[in-house]
Amino acid sequence: MKISVFLILCYSAITFFQQPVQNEYKVTEATLCLGDQLPLNGSKQIVFKKVISDSRCPIEVTCVWAGEVKVLLEFYEDGKRKGEKIVTVAGVDISEVFGVENLLIQGLKVEPYPSIKSKTSDDEYRLWMKISEENN
Repeated sequence: MKISVFLILCYSAITFFQQPVQNEYKVTEATLCLGDQLPLNGSKQIVFKKVISDSRCPIEVTCVWAGEVKVLLEFYEDGKRKGEKIVTVAGVDISEVFGVENLLIQGLKVEPYPSIKSKTSDDEYRLWMKISEENN
């Protein structure tokens, strides 16, 4: 009986005092115009290159399908182009572009929203992004 109580106390103490490893993340938020760069940790940058397509439902209309917007992002490290990616939604893993782990686009919003009253020119577009990257 004493041994089982002792073992339960030891197990409880061990599990209670174990601290989970906390990963630290740097979160970067920015609103970019076409051609703007978003600097990340170190010498990495993301450039908002262009809006490829915008099939989102105009504000004044009720649509069956909401549509989507596709943007082209370019990636640079140490001033050298590492690649590009067409992005349509948030939650895009961009780690492989830079050859690192845990680099993720968590939030993505393109403004202005389309309108039937006027066509949006390329220089009017703004891209809001939220990037998380694990600190080493």
